[in-house]
Amino acid sequence: MTDNRLRTSGTGLSDLPMGAEPSGDNWTLLWDKVRQLVKLVSGRVSFGNGKHRTLSGNIDGETQSVYFDLANTGYDIKHGLGRTPIGLITLNVDIDGSVIRFTSADPEVITLRTNVPGVTALVVFV
Repeated sequence: MTDNRLRTSGTGLSDLPMGAEPSGDNWTLLWDKVRQLVKLVSGRVSFGNGKHRTLSGNIDGETQSVYFDLANTGYDIKHGLGRTPIGLITLNVDIDGSVIRFTSADPEVITLRTNVPGVTALVVFV
């Protein structure tokens, strides 16, 4: 399998491969901005420390540990995003089960359920 990830330069920041630059003066500013963006993001995405009720690294999200004592029951979870969440990323589930999101009328709440009882899930609301 070929590894196509960008490698780090001597400065410790990822960069675009040499020789990939477009030609022409009109592209110079745009190309510089693309290089800056690649250096900023490539290999630097973080989910944070994984602790309950913490911000999720450099992702606009909040990490929470949620316990579901009953299966197929909606649990309203208050989050601190300050906006309606667009979804969730499940980082860990302690037993074989699925975490499912439902729509909530309250923008400060996300409704979740799982298909088996006794599940603890570590999720990131985004």
